[in-house]
Amino acid sequence: MQDIGTRFYTYIGTLSLCMQAARENDLQVIVLDRPNPIGGIKIGGAIPSAADCGDLVSIHPIPTCHGMTVGELAGLFNDQFGIGCRLSVIPMKNWKRAWYFDETGQKWVNPSPNMKTLEGAFLYPGIGICETLNLSVARGTDHPFEMYGAPCMDGSRISEEMSHLGLPGLEFFPVDFIPTASGHPFRGQVCHGVRIEVTDRSIADPFRAGLHLVQLFQRLYPGQIQWRKGFDALAGDRTLWRRLITEQEDPASILAGWEKPLEQFREVRKKYLLYSE
Repeated sequence: MQDIGTRFYTYIGTLSLCMQAARENDLQVIVLDRPNPIGGIKIGGAIPSAADCGDLVSIHPIPTCHGMTVGELAGLFNDQFGIGCRLSVIPMKNWKRAWYFDETGQKWVNPSPNMKTLEGAFLYPGIGICETLNLSVARGTDHPFEMYGAPCMDGSRISEEMSHLGLPGLEFFPVDFIPTASGHPFRGQVCHGVRIEVTDRSIADPFRAGLHLVQLFQRLYPGQIQWRKGFDALAGDRTLWRRLITEQEDPASILAGWEKPLEQFREVRKKYLLYSE
């Protein structure tokens, strides 16, 4: 099971449900571990409350970016969240936590149809929340989750304003694209928007970029770019839309408010880590 390191990428939710079903039927679960494509060190984002968990995008209260492999998560789920199934994890050989997928020597195979690049996987935890707005995340193109736009947008204006923020490790460029994925916004229409290029993964912060993008889209296009159901659930913070849009809170303040729970999670996860840096 090839996960991409993001809580709301639903494969780990499916894993948890399989583990629960196995316990109920006295079956063993065997997890053949795979690399976390975006590495096993960085964690970030909000941690949903236990009351807000249970669906596939927030199966358990863990950060959006958890920095664990599926095998490590299976151990954590089984113990910390009381699943208690008969679990066996077959670990990888020679994998290092600090590695991104392009450092493993393995060929990238799309884990799902629209997760086509490591860059998209890297940006997804922080900027994937844009998918709950009525805009395109470039599904059906060669670079989904690296481009964001809509027919009404001005890509030059957006890229200029995002560039002026000086976000380390990221660059922003105007782009036109035509999404082709069925069931998603603006299929077959020309969308104008922004392309995000990761120039330094060691300092880039997709969460900060994602919060700024949502604020910018709402400021520039308040009657056209709207919230769709699921924004707070995907983000893992039921207050986020109110704070970010209604109250116009600085994204830096929001990120700072997530830090204490993240530090607590760092301590909890230590006993389940299977690999060194």
